[in-house]
Amino acid sequence: MDFYLKFTDEAAANAVLYRTDGVTDDSEGYVVANFKNIDVIGVIYKNEQPLDGWHVNVRVMDGEDSSSIAPFSVIPTVPVRVWG
Repeated sequence: MDFYLKFTDEAAANAVLYRTDGVTDDSEGYVVANFKNIDVIGVIYKNEQPLDGWHVNVRVMDGEDSSSIAPFSVIPTVPVRVWG
């Protein structure tokens, strides 16, 4: 299933789309994506004016839980990018 997402900013998106694994006393860990297919669009411009939000497309694969991104889902009239 494909999701078009709108977050307040990049940090808010990253908090939902990624996690840190492997944290130990000696290591800060490493960043891991929560979904296999993430397409970061960022800021969208219309008539040279930035629209509010940080935009990301996610294609949720079998076995992936979309409940964390569902609250950020929007339905664009004309998507900037779509999955091919």
